Amino acid sequence: MTTLKDIAEETGFSIKTVSRAIHNHPDIKLETKEIIMEVVRKRGFTPNWAAQSLRNQKTNTIGYIIPNITNGFFSEIGIAIDAFLLQTQEKMKSNLSVLFLQRILMELF
Repeated sequence: MTTLKDIAEETGFSIKTVSRAIHNHPDIKLETKEIIMEVVRKRGFTPNWAAQSLRNQKTNTIGYIIPNITNGFFSEIGIAIDAFLLQTQEKMKSNLSVLFLQRILMELF
């Protein structure tokens, strides 16, 4: 798996510059961004959302605990939450996720 460090070493730019180019920071010159993004495409780099969550201490995860997953009412709410997050994700250009957990399973822990 390619890391920011790998891209920085290949391009000769700092890790911070590579990160800024990937996230379309306005202070990065167009030529610099083009060089970095070419290596990003060539190596098939994708951001590691788990690593970003650890660094930012923010997971962008919503937990939804339901008493019974087979109950259609709660399932419909879950489907609506998932659909809403998908739309929000596209508008915000961020990675959001929802965690569904049935309450019965929680009682086992």
